[in-house]
Amino acid sequence: MRSQPSPYPILPFHALRACSLVCSLVVAAVLSYFVYHLKRGNFKIPWTFLVLFGVALLSLLNLTLTLALHLFRVLSPLFNLVFNIFLLLLWVVGLSLLGWNMSGTLSHVCNSANWGSAAGIMICRLYKTLFSFGLFSTLSAIALVVLDLKVRKDQNSLGKYNQMRDSAYDLKPTSQAFSTGALGGHHEDRPEPWLSAGQEPADYNSRNVSRERVRSEHFGYTSPLEQTHYDAGDYANQR
Repeated sequence: MRSQPSPYPILPFHALRACSLVCSLVVAAVLSYFVYHLKRGNFKIPWTFLVLFGVALLSLLNLTLTLALHLFRVLSPLFNLVFNIFLLLLWVVGLSLLGWNMSGTLSHVCNSANWGSAAGIMICRLYKTLFSFGLFSTLSAIALVVLDLKVRKDQNSLGKYNQMRDSAYDLKPTSQAFSTGALGGHHEDRPEPWLSAGQEPADYNSRNVSRERVRSEHFGYTSPLEQTHYDAGDYANQR
């Protein structure tokens, strides 16, 4: 049994996820370095670092889970949209806290005049790297949400269609449909000779006329009998 194709376009889906993966890995790596040295020096870890570190790990976990679902062709755009919106909110909160606490650092140049030593310059550059990739992670989260919304909208539009005809215009030649005039025929409620149980038309001509009348009344009009009547004797006399 063949599985259904993924509703996501291949190139945007994998490109945005790859960008989000790289950015989340960089953020997690930089924060791991900071957390390690802060713990080693018995310093308190800022809440901003904890929030961003948690968001980066959740993003990596979400990318791994959704990749597995995508490979098995069971990834739902609605499911993916809910998680991506949640992660986007967390990225916005974490990036806002980081920008607020590092506003002075981000506006400085990483040189010896501002940071004093090579170690200070490295810390300055790591701070700016952290903020840059946090910003790229937030932008990637926004792009993933937009992609999910587009795919979800396309799915909903494919599920809606206009019926070609109403159920009342069923093509089954039942006596009830003819009697109510649902097929456009305006005639009395009487059974046609060819519809009567156990009764056959008298000859081929009457059978042909009855069938042609039913076909025409399916579409809301009745053709004149002179257009459907065929007399084999007339043709034979002309030969």
